Amino acid sequence: DLIPHTGRQALPLLAQGVVSGALGGEDRAYRVVGLRATNPAQGLRLRFSRQGVEIVSAREDLGLRVAAYGRGGALRKPGPARVSVLDNRVEYLYGPFAEWFANGPRGLEQGFDVAAPPRGQRGSLAFALTLSGGIHARLRRGALFLNGGGSSLRYGDLIATDADGH
Repeated sequence: DLIPHTGRQALPLLAQGVVSGALGGEDRAYRVVGLRATNPAQGLRLRFSRQGVEIVSAREDLGLRVAAYGRGGALRKPGPARVSVLDNRVEYLYGPFAEWFANGPRGLEQGFDVAAPPRGQRGSLAFALTLSGGIHARLRRGALFLNGGGSSLRYGDLIATDADGH
């Protein structure tokens, strides 16, 4: 692991993903080649496609893709994505937003960049994600734990910022 456990916890949550992504970008072990990558620190294999990402742990496969986005209850299915890769980062460009993944020692970080909120809608911005694979999702202590086949993946430490950085 490139970041000592105690040092990682000392960083503010917002900085942890940035540092992990930067370290992953400098270390060839985290690079995405041919839409495939490994994460040696977490023991994961990653496969990216136009539909989303498949995360393979020691005993389980998990598929993750964007099913819809919008505000309030008015969620829409996004059109096809244009996929680009740079070092340890994969970006899905959907037009009104971009979804990205950064592979680093802390794990696989997912993010969304939205240029402007959907027009004509009110309410909070939302993304609906579809999970696939033989997993069971359970919410615990503010994180989603994805269990199956004797392995467990954690989806948590969610952060949202607006255009002003708030």
